[in-house]
Amino acid sequence: MKKRGALLLFLVLFSLILIQAAYPIYEESVYSGTVKDGQVVEISGKNFEFRVDSVSSKAMVSIDSSGIIIKSNECRIKDNFDVCIKNISFSHRDLAAYIDIYQAEVEVYLIKSNVDVKHTIDKSSILIDEEATVDFSVENTADVVAKDFIATVQIPNSIMVTGYEGCKKSIDSIVFKEDIQPKQIKKCTYKVKGLFGDEFDLTANASYFDGLETVSADSDPLSVKVYNHSLKISSELKKSKFDIDESSNLTINVENIN
Repeated sequence: MKKRGALLLFLVLFSLILIQAAYPIYEESVYSGTVKDGQVVEISGKNFEFRVDSVSSKAMVSIDSSGIIIKSNECRIKDNFDVCIKNISFSHRDLAAYIDIYQAEVEVYLIKSNVDVKHTIDKSSILIDEEATVDFSVENTADVVAKDFIATVQIPNSIMVTGYEGCKKSIDSIVFKEDIQPKQIKKCTYKVKGLFGDEFDLTANASYFDGLETVSADSDPLSVKVYNHSLKISSELKKSKFDIDESSNLTINVENIN
């Protein structure tokens, strides 16, 4: 008997974990209030029509042209909205139609996308003509698409892009532009080569539409240094004038400046 009870408790807890894992994490409240049967409310640019039924203790919610049925004290997701209905109760009597009008408390949340941006380089210090590989990745950790995602990396003239994959190159920048689907990871890899000595930051300036507004998602800057040639060579001749068959000492200095 104890084993059966323990198994039942485990199944209940496991079900709760699954429900919690599937539930949207990134939401923002866009409406909270009491609506009456037949009322139309504009929420985040869409028309919500509420039909409240006291007998079944349910509400039918139409969002523009499509609708869902929600029990009292429950929530359902439709068109990137999480709609919650509770406390269905009597509102008033329509004396003209001689019918009772019921109302419900409503909470509406907009489910938002959320992205994680990573920007890494395998060597932060390179020599002239030496190459380094830069990896850029973006992950949508939410349950809705991250629309119009765009990231741009300005490339200084002290380095040259020698190859790229998963993104595009303009005259002086690397550009990644794409919608990022839920739970999707997209990657871009590009190679740079040092041209002359310099110190600079590589930053992916990114933004996307999260379902409510366009938000920034800039990466942390990558500090990069291009060293000049490591060896500095100089010569020294003790005499500037020579007689025929006269010899002199020539000194060549080689200095490691890095």
